[in-house]
Amino acid sequence: MQFVYWGISFIGHVGLWCATFNFLHSTALVRWARKSSEILVLLFLVFPVFFAMWQLIGWIGGGDNAFTLIGSNVAGRAYSVVTSLIAIPTVLLWMSRKLSPKRPAAVIEFSESRKRIESHDGTNLLHGNLAQLLGKLPINETLNLSVDRLTVQLNVPQSLDGLKIAHLSDFHLTGYVDRRFFEQVVARANSFEPDLVIISGDLVDKPECLEWIDSIFGALKSKHGCYFVLGNHDLRVGDVDDLCQRLKAAGLIHVGGIWRTLEINGVTVQIAGNELPWFSGAEYLPLSANSSAQQTTTTPEPHASMKILISHSPDQLKWARPFEFDLMFAGHNHGGQISFPVVGPIIAPSRYGLRYAAGTFQIGKMLMHVSRGVSAEKPIRWNSMPELGLFTIRSAKD
Repeated sequence: MQFVYWGISFIGHVGLWCATFNFLHSTALVRWARKSSEILVLLFLVFPVFFAMWQLIGWIGGGDNAFTLIGSNVAGRAYSVVTSLIAIPTVLLWMSRKLSPKRPAAVIEFSESRKRIESHDGTNLLHGNLAQLLGKLPINETLNLSVDRLTVQLNVPQSLDGLKIAHLSDFHLTGYVDRRFFEQVVARANSFEPDLVIISGDLVDKPECLEWIDSIFGALKSKHGCYFVLGNHDLRVGDVDDLCQRLKAAGLIHVGGIWRTLEINGVTVQIAGNELPWFSGAEYLPLSANSSAQQTTTTPEPHASMKILISHSPDQLKWARPFEFDLMFAGHNHGGQISFPVVGPIIAPSRYGLRYAAGTFQIGKMLMHVSRGVSAEKPIRWNSMPELGLFTIRSAKD
C-alpha cells in the first residue's frame, strides 16, 4: 500500500509543478526571471527521482529508505497529503481531455495529410550539433508537416461562403531549422490560394534570421492580405520596431492592438489583433464605434458581417468574449510540443493549462483554433507535429 500511496502522491506532484510551469510561462515575466523559475520548477519536479534512488539504496543497504524518512517528517507528510489530493483533479483533467470530442460541431469536415519536408539537394535541414543530434531521434517530428484542412460552418452571409483562410503560427526562426523548411511550408499555404492569411505570432527568435523575412513571409500570397501579430519570442530580436518594419515591407499587415476593416464580396470583414500580455494595445480596443480608444487606426464596424481575432495566446479568451468575434486564431502552446502516449501533453504555457494546448474549440458563438505551430525554439517534436491550418468557411444562413 505504501507504494500505491506514493504513486498517487507522485501524480499530484507532477500535476502541481507542471501547472506552476504553465502559469509562469503565460505571464509577461522578463526572460531571466522566467528562465530562473523554470530551473527551480524542474528541480522540484525531478526530486522524486532522487527519492526513488534513495529508496533503492535503502533496500540494498538495509537501512531507512527515502519514503520512510519523508513519512516521518511533518512537512513531508503534509506535502504528500497535498499532492495526493491534487492527483484527483490531475487525473480527472487527463480523462476529460481523452473523453471530450476532438472537434466541435461547427467543424463539418476535417482532413489531415502528413509529409516529411526535405531539401531538394539532400542536405540536412537542421543546423548545429544539438539540432542534428535531436534530428536523429526516430520519434522527432520537427521536419514533418501536418496540413490540416477544416471546413467550418459559421453564421455569416452567403457572400462569404467558400472564404478560404490559411493559418500559420510560431515559426520561431532561430537558425536551427533551415529557411528552406519554412519556404516549403509557405509554398503549401500558397497552393491553397487563400483569401486571407493569418499569422499568430512568435515569428523571429534570433536577429540573424531577420534576413530570412523576405524569402519566407514575403513569399506568402493572399487575395485580401496577410495579417500578423507578434508573440513573446519576438521580443528576443531586440529591435521590435525594426522587425515590424521588415514584415510590413515584405507585404504583411500588422494588427496588434488595432482593428482593420476590409471588404470581401461586398460585405465588411474586420480583423483585430491581441498581443497581450507581452505587448500593449489590445486593452484599448473599443467595443463599439462610440467607444473611445487610445491606440487604434479604425473603429469596429457594428454591422460587420464577420469579425476575426488574431491572438498569440488562447489565454485572451476572457478579453475576447465581449467583442463577439466569429473566429479566433491563436498559437503559443505548440500542442504541448511533446505529447506522451496515453497521457498526452503535460506542458503548455497557458493559464488554462492543457485545456487549449491545440485544436478547435467552440467558445459561445466564437470558434477558436489553436495551432501547434510551424516550429519551436528547440527542434524537438513528439506526437505534436508542426501544423499548417487551411480553413474553408461555409455559411449557416439560408
